[in-house]
Amino acid sequence: MERSRRAERIERIQLLINRKATGSPMALASRLRVSEATIYRDIQLIRSRGIALRYCKIRQTYYYEHVFSEHENKTEHQLIHLEAMKTAGPLNAASKDFY
Repeated sequence: MERSRRAERIERIQLLINRKATGSPMALASRLRVSEATIYRDIQLIRSRGIALRYCKIRQTYYYEHVFSEHENKTEHQLIHLEAMKTAGPLNAASKDFY
């Protein structure tokens, strides 16, 4: 279940990035009802795919440094979704506060 929640969250983050409407990491965490640490882990997962993701302090939003074609965008979102599904592990008592 955690795997699908993380994958869904990653998809939502990517949609907000495409719209340049993520807000600050704290605002994004609040919007998605997760901790700020979880947002940073999700952002790191996206970046681990080789995607140049930046944060603009003035606009208070994450944005892709590279503008993707529609095909690249769809393919990359699918790959990140699969990666999120694979990397999300089961919750344990120690890590419960971070998800």
